[in-house]
Amino acid sequence: MRMRYGLSAGLAAALTLAFAEVAAAQGCPRATNMGWGAIKWNAGESLGTGALASDQLRRAQAAQTVLEPYAATGLDRAAKWLQSGQFRAPSLCTDLPFLLDFRPDEADTAYYFSALGQIAIRGFRTGLEQDFLGLLPTEEGEGFAMGDLLDVVFAHELFHAVQEATVPIEQVIDQGGEWVVEGTANAVGVGFALSRGEPGQALHLTAWRPNYDLPLQQPEADARSHHRLVQQAAAPLFDFDSARPDAGRATLAPYTRGHFFHHMGRDLGFKDGAGWLATDYTAAVADGVAGLRWLDGVLTRHGQGGLARYYPSFIARHAADLNAYSTEALTDAGWDVALRPAELLKTRRSVRPVAAQPVAVEVTLAAPQDLFWVEQRLEAVQIDTLDMVVDGAVLPKGRAYGVLMASDTAQWLTRVTNVRPRAPWTTTEAVFDLTLSATPVRVSTGCAAAGNRLELTSNGGPELDAALAKAVTAGEMRWRIDGGAQIGPLTVLAPSQVGHHKLFLEVATQNGWSSYPLGEIEVRARGCMIRVEMGDGAASITYVPGETPAEDYSEIASPEGGGLYLREGEVQMFTPSEGWVDMQPDMRAALTEGVTLTPMDLLGLDTPEIAAAHASVHPALMISETLSRASLASAQRTLSTSVLLNRASGGRFGTGAADPTDGTLPGQERVICPKTPHQSCTRSALELGGIAVGEVIHDAIGRPVQLRMRTEGGALAEQIFTFSYGLFDVTRPPGW
Repeated sequence: MRMRYGLSAGLAAALTLAFAEVAAAQGCPRATNMGWGAIKWNAGESLGTGALASDQLRRAQAAQTVLEPYAATGLDRAAKWLQSGQFRAPSLCTDLPFLLDFRPDEADTAYYFSALGQIAIRGFRTGLEQDFLGLLPTEEGEGFAMGDLLDVVFAHELFHAVQEATVPIEQVIDQGGEWVVEGTANAVGVGFALSRGEPGQALHLTAWRPNYDLPLQQPEADARSHHRLVQQAAAPLFDFDSARPDAGRATLAPYTRGHFFHHMGRDLGFKDGAGWLATDYTAAVADGVAGLRWLDGVLTRHGQGGLARYYPSFIARHAADLNAYSTEALTDAGWDVALRPAELLKTRRSVRPVAAQPVAVEVTLAAPQDLFWVEQRLEAVQIDTLDMVVDGAVLPKGRAYGVLMASDTAQWLTRVTNVRPRAPWTTTEAVFDLTLSATPVRVSTGCAAAGNRLELTSNGGPELDAALAKAVTAGEMRWRIDGGAQIGPLTVLAPSQVGHHKLFLEVATQNGWSSYPLGEIEVRARGCMIRVEMGDGAASITYVPGETPAEDYSEIASPEGGGLYLREGEVQMFTPSEGWVDMQPDMRAALTEGVTLTPMDLLGLDTPEIAAAHASVHPALMISETLSRASLASAQRTLSTSVLLNRASGGRFGTGAADPTDGTLPGQERVICPKTPHQSCTRSALELGGIAVGEVIHDAIGRPVQLRMRTEGGALAEQIFTFSYGLFDVTRPPGW
């Protein structure tokens, strides 16, 4: 707290003259270049006693007897703490570091008088009877006694002297940096309270409503929002110039940024939230853009990626409560909607620069008898400056926030932050839309071999898959399938009985479990289709099992709509222009007698093992099986041949016997599955004939799901082959 506040021009001039006379008599050398040890803390002085009536004078003399030695001791304690933290020596008079002001009818306060390098303590309207500087109002109406709060005030004011020794305070303020000056000083006060083992005191000091919907650098942008600060200003400690209506609102706003700087310091790894200022409060704070360029640089140096990256995470961690925002923002924060399936609802809001706009969302479903996936999305023209924060998480840019709703109402707090990357000080106010949509949850279960594991995927993509897996893991939901069983968050064991089986998701409620039908599993005795897709979209190869091996066929489809269809002894071709084409006998013989069509020919590989591979009219099946076996060739195997074949084929050659390992063999590493990031896969090098030709990613039951090929130089090529298992849209040739 500095002389800038609380004095009329006349009183300021009179006090300046009085201070100047005392300072001149002492010579007033500064400790800036002399060090902390040069300060004489027992050299206090009293002013204003000549204007006191006799009863007031007696009170003042009694107060002086207590306060003067206490101030000397308290300032010395705060100075030693700052010195131990490697803070630079302050711009403070070494011979007269503090003054006591006993003028009557003045507000209780303390401030750093930068012009003369002294800390002044004034305001004895009632002496010590009401605990001088002893009230910091809180929601509970509590306060601190002199020994508690005054020590913190000393640390606050001493840091102002440190600031002055770094760069003139008025220069920083004139450039719009008052929030930095007072906010960092408050963070130092909180740090000092923590260092003294007084976390309760520190909590109260950071409890001011920080109003993060206002620009970080302009907390006083709308004085109407600071109704709680007006109450604080009414207390003796903060009664700045009480003759001026609503003075406390704008006056106190910069102090609330102590909440930001304290928690930022803790995020940077400083337990007291203040230690970083010893090295990072530099002359760069006077940057001409209200301290934002300085702050951006500090956060970048500390590995936080600058203000644009840090600010959303700060809001997520430290401003997840509506009390962190102004009453003006809270008045407009609510968004209560009744949402119907296939409906898109929208609300338009705005957010100030370097600020966060809260939106309190409450969704009521119009059809609560179903299970819904509700998505909230952020849309805006200048989307690069905006981030969506929901509860305690920052959503990746472009990512929707999703909620599984099995009841008719859900609530969450959204904040949209607005900070321009690379140049936060150029951020402007932004308009944005939030949209809400509801989709009934369905699971694409498709096909499974009898008695085999089946990995489930939803119609809501990876986000819904992850939400389902989390809910099942937490015991809030569970899968049920007649004749089968749940064996993982998104994994079921298919029934052994061939046919169609309904899959249910059950949700825990106060009255038991509510059941929702989400899909149907088709169990086939001989397994399901296998599809191989080329990374460039050139073609897809699909193996289609029939009731018997003789009825199996393969489709090699082109993106233009044509296709080649193969089965033992037969081949047919389809073109969009000619339809089904009757192939010449020699071409048919070449394709059905296994002349050149080996599984890996289609991938462009040429190794001894490939050359020896069995020519097949079902390349997708053989590629899948060959990759499964080839990638395991260099691993030490303890598995029987039947189990390996079962793993490689997804159960086609066995009864689904359990793999005796955890699925990871030597030479393999666990990775996130490419198409299902909620699931774990394994990655291994692909070696054929002793030559490393690429890498393969396998799913939990050993089937290849992705192949990346290497060029001759050894680098991974751009071409990627993707493997899928289930039921697909394929064409069946006439008569097959």
